[in-house]
Amino acid sequence: ARVRLTADLGTSRHNKGLFDCLKSTVESGGIRAAYRGLGISVAEIAPYSGIAYGLNAQLKETFLADAKPGDDWYTPKKLGVGVVAGGCASLTMYPVDTIRRRLMLDGAKCFKKKYTGLWSVFRITLQEEGPRAFYRGCGVNLLKACPDAAITFYAFDVCKHYLENGW
Repeated sequence: ARVRLTADLGTSRHNKGLFDCLKSTVESGGIRAAYRGLGISVAEIAPYSGIAYGLNAQLKETFLADAKPGDDWYTPKKLGVGVVAGGCASLTMYPVDTIRRRLMLDGAKCFKKKYTGLWSVFRITLQEEGPRAFYRGCGVNLLKACPDAAITFYAFDVCKHYLENGW
């Protein structure tokens, strides 16, 4: 519903709100329509997390090996490592996210039915718009993903430090 509500822009809105969107989705495509794109969402999160957490750990070893809490550049370096890790993971998985969003919007009130499944989304998008289409909107996504990852990793490290060493 979130993707459909986000795409429902302009002066002639197709949905009055969240519950109206869910109701119309289920009415038009059955209960399965409400879960369209769930499989690819679940499949996308594992590699994203693996890349982000793995890269974060590797970059911390490389750039924070000698750093200690309280050093002048400790926090900015730790946040910078999180930004890079989150950005790389986001860039790597963004084409999958594009396919997921297109699949979820396919056949919604304001979109005509165009695809038959994941490979159909990939093939048609590539044929009609080229490879750059898979990264359209990526810059805006990075503005969200990078600080999100930096704050998440930093908060994780702070909590881990206090749990291991006490307050």
